[in-house]
Amino acid sequence: MVNIQPFGDRIVVKVLATEEATTGGLLLAPVSVENSNKGEVIAVGEGISLPDGTIKPLTIKIKDIVVFNKGAGTDYKTSEGLYKILSYRDVLGKVVKEV
Repeated sequence: MVNIQPFGDRIVVKVLATEEATTGGLLLAPVSVENSNKGEVIAVGEGISLPDGTIKPLTIKIKDIVVFNKGAGTDYKTSEGLYKILSYRDVLGKVVKEV
């Protein structure tokens, strides 16, 4: 397990390969990890610094599955896989339920 503690409004995600399916349910070849924009959150910064000096905690939690902008963040490759350090603003949403 990668041990990175992000600062501020940053998060660390382990990039996940995704399988694409047609509307008829046929599975297509998996999207490579390098081209994926989906990952599992493994670390979260302390939050967003507000103008009055207080810190607003992030709503993203460890183990959440998130979708982020392609090409966003900084890549960090290890023998365990590809990780990205992302700004909170690069996260488009959280996967609530896989269909």
